Amino acid sequence: MNNSLWSETLGAYTVHIEPDFDPENPYTAMDQASEIKEPCRHNGESDLYLNGYEYAEYLNKNGYIADSLYLRDGAYTMAISHARIKEEWGKKGCKTINQHMIAKARKCLKAEIETYRQWAEGEVYGIIITANHPDTEEETIIDSCYGFYGWEDTKQEALDMLKHAGK
Repeated sequence: MNNSLWSETLGAYTVHIEPDFDPENPYTAMDQASEIKEPCRHNGESDLYLNGYEYAEYLNKNGYIADSLYLRDGAYTMAISHARIKEEWGKKGCKTINQHMIAKARKCLKAEIETYRQWAEGEVYGIIITANHPDTEEETIIDSCYGFYGWEDTKQEALDMLKHAGK
């Protein structure tokens, strides 16, 4: 595997991890509870708020659970509206949100921010399982899957896939 960042062999099978060079943006590929709020990018040029944290504070005071993420190309403010919190974590017909619902929303927002960060910084990987042919020293790809976020989670998934290879 030319792009392999890591590999492990167990019996007749090898698992490889390689970069996912074309991962989908998690905001177009998945149903996210949060949304990226406008103005979401703060580059110091005529933005209403000096930084993403100030914008998140403003949103937190105005019907959202919000936080910011800083990347190389700017700041992103991500938020979950109170209406979405009621829809996601409230009972049907819920009129108010409680601390339990807010805690779930904060946990969800934190996970979605981390997923977005991993995507933006290229921490998305593919896992390839190969069958080894010792007599020819060739490998045959028997399975592959891409779109794994984060190195440690990907490595654990790869090891789990290796344990089940050939079964």
